[in-house]
This record gives sequence, structure tokens and C-alpha cells, in this order.
Amino acid sequence: MDAAIFNFKFLVGFLCRAAFSDSENANFDRILLKQALQKSGNVTVLMDGFDEISPIHMHKATVILSEILKTKVGRIWVTSRPVQRVRLEKELSVVAFSMKKQCWWSRSRVWGSQALQHKWRGTRN
Repeated sequence: MDAAIFNFKFLVGFLCRAAFSDSENANFDRILLKQALQKSGNVTVLMDGFDEISPIHMHKATVILSEILKTKVGRIWVTSRPVQRVRLEKELSVVAFSMKKQCWWSRSRVWGSQALQHKWRGTRN
């Protein structure tokens, strides 16, 4: 897939097929999504498991993400193992970040007690 032939109409169609099942409201959903992409930016796109995409389709996924970045999408979240970090940063001109510290903070916040935190630290390798 070449960015030159990838257009806005195709992008809306792709996102609709990925997000909405075939239903009687599909056309209405498509209109709302198109409006949000063009005007409001009240859309968040999540691509989970970027590193699990077949190498044959990796370039296509990167083109799709780069075209989404050209719209008014509010946020794009891409999850991947660190192996794809450099590729995503280079091809999308973005800075990646890790949730590792965030997860530790959340875990210690949820667990609360120091006894549980100490026990968890003692059992991890």
C-alpha cells in the first residue's frame, strides 16, 4: 500500500470496517466517524500488538498510521514490544514511551500496603 493511493475515503472505510460490525446503523456510524476525523478530533485510535503484524503487512500498517496522523484524530495509541520502537519512531516521526514505570506505580497504588509490596518484590525474579 502506497501513501499516494491511500486517501481519506479509504481511511474512513478501513476504520469503519475495523470498528463497527455490519448493522443498520453502519452508514450513520460512518458519517459520525468521518465528521470526527475531519472536524472535531474526538477520536482515539488504538492499534494493539503492532509487533505481531506479519512482516508482509508491516508497511501497510505503518502507512495507515501515518495517514491517521494527518487527520484530526485526538490520540493514537500503538502497543508493541520494544523491538518495533525504533521503526515506529522513525517512520511516524513520534517519540515512543514505556509504561513500565506507570505500571509499577499503579500496582503499588492499588495494592496499598507495604507488606504486599514487599512480598511482591521478594517473589519476582
